[in-house]
Amino acid sequence: MKETPLGPDGKKLIRRLAASFVECKEHASLYGTCVKQHLESVQKGACEAEFLALTKCFRTALTKARARGQ
Repeated sequence: MKETPLGPDGKKLIRRLAASFVECKEHASLYGTCVKQHLESVQKGACEAEFLALTKCFRTALTKARARGQ
């Protein structure tokens, strides 16, 4: 079997990432809205709360997917 650039478990990783995007769509939308609102005057930390919520959601979703064996 040919190894992918993502390693031997690359397909599993892609499935996990896709599932996390679906599970975290509300957080992603809130973060995107915040970034869009601050696009003209970006400042460090402007959307930090939304970003942290999104990363927490991704980590939780990826952990759940890993536990399910996806």
